[in-house]
Amino acid sequence: MVWHSHGYHYGIGTEIDSWLGAGQTVVVNGSREFLPKARERYPQLLPILLTVSPHLLEQRLRRRRRETSAQIDLRLQRSEMLATNELDSVIVLQNDGALEEAGRRFLQLLEAGMLKAS
Repeated sequence: MVWHSHGYHYGIGTEIDSWLGAGQTVVVNGSREFLPKARERYPQLLPILLTVSPHLLEQRLRRRRRETSAQIDLRLQRSEMLATNELDSVIVLQNDGALEEAGRRFLQLLEAGMLKAS
């Protein structure tokens, strides 16, 4: 699976097929735009959308200093266009707080999803 976003190329290797075939849990950091294709290939996937309020996203992007102001503005516009309500059957994880809190909540959601699937 490959896609292009924010001026970069991303990909997820086919080795996850072997891992899934062996009964392992696989966590992938993907793209909302690529989700329909990922669902096609892996109908059992549990999509968790990690999101952040627009003003915090802007602050975090500017603090990283990896992108120009124009690139950040484009990312913010893109984020607004890819509204959560366009995505069905996703679990939304709001990431406005501390990293530790988001991590703890993510693990809870993952464990709950695995229990549902079994």
